[in-house]
Amino acid sequence: MIMAMPGSAQPSETGLSQPSIASPFPRRRALWRGCWQRGGVLVLVSGLCLGAPLSSLAWANGRWGSVVYVNTPAGYALNSRWGPGTTFGVHQKNMRGCPLELSGTSRRGWLQLTNGTWVANNWVTTTPPRERMACVSFPSRQTVAIVTTPPGYALNIRRGPGTSYPLVGQYVHGSRLPFTGRFNGNWTELTDGTWVDGSFLQFAPGQGPPAQPTPIPTPTPTPTPDPYVQDLQRRLRQLGYLPPNFVISGFYDAETQAAVRTFQRVNGLAETGIVDAATWQALYNATQPQPPGPVSRQMRVNAGDSIQADAFSGPGPEPEYRKVATFANGTIVTTTGQVVGNWTEIQGNMWIFTAWLQPL
Repeated sequence: MIMAMPGSAQPSETGLSQPSIASPFPRRRALWRGCWQRGGVLVLVSGLCLGAPLSSLAWANGRWGSVVYVNTPAGYALNSRWGPGTTFGVHQKNMRGCPLELSGTSRRGWLQLTNGTWVANNWVTTTPPRERMACVSFPSRQTVAIVTTPPGYALNIRRGPGTSYPLVGQYVHGSRLPFTGRFNGNWTELTDGTWVDGSFLQFAPGQGPPAQPTPIPTPTPTPTPDPYVQDLQRRLRQLGYLPPNFVISGFYDAETQAAVRTFQRVNGLAETGIVDAATWQALYNATQPQPPGPVSRQMRVNAGDSIQADAFSGPGPEPEYRKVATFANGTIVTTTGQVVGNWTEIQGNMWIFTAWLQPL
């Protein structure tokens, strides 16, 4: 603010210092209120009018134009900010004793001035200072950001914080934009109430949008061994349906399921691969170290889509055991009753994968 004694020449509007903003819209010019006189002191109140003209409510409440005075401790100035809170940028610093003209609007302990900025109400008083002084306010230079767009591109100006809001203009690279200190993600509010993407602005240290927290990736749940499956695998290994070197994992894998199906078939249960109550009971009632069954039994080869099944010299595939024969689907073979893990012995000292055998 600028104070002049009575009779002094009133500064013209063109002599006021306005922020230099590169804008293609003439309507973005700053609007200035005139002067008011109180107690023989002429005070010029200047500033940017934010948004639309003053509402009828602000005029009708009867408090527009009331005056308060900065009441900070000696040596301290009062910040006027672009919004009602310390998170908003500083517009200017007002020295102790300076008069401030109120708009009549207050919010959360903050008072709005007629130039659209805000001050904390606990640092102002309605009592005029005892001594008259040259009252000077110092504009803040810390709330201006510089447009840094790529070559050939301009920064879009929007009515709100996002690309869904209407486009109202553009700023070219290097434009200096005063902002309010209000952010929505990377979107930055300017002092005229419009918004720009702060990703293309260069801020002074500590003035930009708050850093977005790094998202913590959701950890992939680690499967835990099932104690019931561990118990099942121990019993199947004990009975010979799983090989002696089978590692008890606690996970119901394909090898465990095949052993369960073999156990169910050998014990006359429905071959489902599901360990139901009947299967549990049969597992704990079984006492033989090898699956019970006839000494020999005729079975039909059915390898599914493989069309044929290979037989090996021992209870396992190559390279542990060599392949000794191949049987087409539908071939009838005779088992000896010997089962080791997932492998069944057939006549001729050959072993075939148990899941490829079906009873007649």
